[in-house]
Amino acid sequence: MTVPPSPSPPSATSVRWLYRRTVDAAGTSHIVLHALNLWWIAAAAAEETIQGTAMAPAFLALFDGHLSTTDTTWLRWREDLATSAEMRRAYSALYGRFFARGMLQHVKGITNFTPLHTDQTRVGSITVARVEPGDIPDWIAWDPAAQVHVLGEAKGNLTGSEGQFRTGTPGCIMNGKDQFERVSVVNSAGAQLWVDGWVAANLWATDQRDRRPVFVAWDPLRKGLRLDGQQAEEKAREMRGAWLASLADGFAEPALRDGGGALGPTVFVFAPATAYRAPRSPQPQLGRLLPRVDEVIDEPSQEWHAGRYVPAILTRHGLRPMRGREAVAELLRLQRRAIHEGELLWFVGLRADAASANAQARKPWTSDYGVVTPSGLAVFDLRKVRFGRMR
Repeated sequence: MTVPPSPSPPSATSVRWLYRRTVDAAGTSHIVLHALNLWWIAAAAAEETIQGTAMAPAFLALFDGHLSTTDTTWLRWREDLATSAEMRRAYSALYGRFFARGMLQHVKGITNFTPLHTDQTRVGSITVARVEPGDIPDWIAWDPAAQVHVLGEAKGNLTGSEGQFRTGTPGCIMNGKDQFERVSVVNSAGAQLWVDGWVAANLWATDQRDRRPVFVAWDPLRKGLRLDGQQAEEKAREMRGAWLASLADGFAEPALRDGGGALGPTVFVFAPATAYRAPRSPQPQLGRLLPRVDEVIDEPSQEWHAGRYVPAILTRHGLRPMRGREAVAELLRLQRRAIHEGELLWFVGLRADAASANAQARKPWTSDYGVVTPSGLAVFDLRKVRFGRMR
């Protein structure tokens, strides 16, 4: 693998096409052609990094170090991710995890991802425990639309068949579905809860594997105790609290672990809107390929974004919290360095009101220079934003 010495963050060139297929619990399959702004995946990868489940150097290599430069229309990796089979599998799995979380968040609206531990994970009053040997799912999360817990399992695949991913049942999907049977999700009384299970699998295209990239989200049927309205509201708050707590160490903000409270100093951030255009649709090139699909384009926001954030900087060496009253001066110093030297630095922030008991999901915002998710997590190109006073 070759990583350029001074890669640049995602830009309009990071809007790439891929097939996005959803299979629901009844087995109904729907496929669309999606022009995805990869900043959504950057936000998911940043979240993984903050929670301590991914290495920042590998994350930052994603866009400039691995995206194909010969095909800027489809989501295609350059070369074959790595020379050795072991490294190819490692990158495929890591990027599969980023894309799985990002697509389930951005497309399915699933929130509050909490990584699962090896044997048992407590999230509020529920417990996710291993009941059989073998691999278990990656996360427990929450679906606000269905008012139900979600188990998520990520898969990345370099060797599968495009036809199988577009119309069949890939082997990695079956493997992922099996993992849901190896854990139980119970409430404080020991009753098994109804939990949806999404396997999110990516078939990668590379310069050496000339095919179309496919993302598949597969929802197996699950059974258990359904939550009523009041119970669902309580569980949603618990999941939100667990997600905030998982960010506490990364942001060096203990108040996130204690249910919010008074957060430390926050910084005001202005981010510019841009009217990027997705690459020309590959649909005319597909000729008589079946099935014909609808097209989806992630449209950029039309207005500037302004918000107050708990600040951090993501570098090749990891996540660096920016706490204390001198944080703005340090942010401006790092920004000047990034502009002058072309160093890869991203601003990562959590909205100041994200921990509030009254915090509401917001409409997402995106441009060439970053993204703000409905949960309140933001990732920006440090060189493109402006900073106001700390408070």
